[in-house]
Amino acid sequence: MADRQREYISSLLAAFPQGSDYSCEMIAELWTEIAISHRKYWRYFILLTSIIETNSSLDALVRFKKAANGMISKLVDRIATLLDIDTRRATSLAYAVQYHAAGCLRTPADNEMFRKAEEIAGSCHQPVDVRADMREFILMCLRQYRWN
Repeated sequence: MADRQREYISSLLAAFPQGSDYSCEMIAELWTEIAISHRKYWRYFILLTSIIETNSSLDALVRFKKAANGMISKLVDRIATLLDIDTRRATSLAYAVQYHAAGCLRTPADNEMFRKAEEIAGSCHQPVDVRADMREFILMCLRQYRWN
């Protein structure tokens, strides 16, 4: 899990180098593509919050949290600088995108058995354009946290 998180955050940091001056639209586009390319991270993220965090030893969880917090801090600092916002708002933005991505991108829609089960169960869910949904959500958050 820690490796997957490090890969995801490292990809974001590389996409948004210090001093970059991207529009909100460009940030949303890049962030969306990076989030989508790390689908396995989101599947593990759901497991982390629902199972691992409640069934691990305190020592193991503390070790993981220390590593995770270090990576998240780097991302929050970069977002704060990129958008010229305070770290509290940057933290809220990072977590909003993280939780939305975990909800959207963990679904194995590319899994044939999943699609077949949905069909047999008579699912009323309409297919979602995950890429467009993520981009619109990130753009909405960027605008909200940057200008409000």
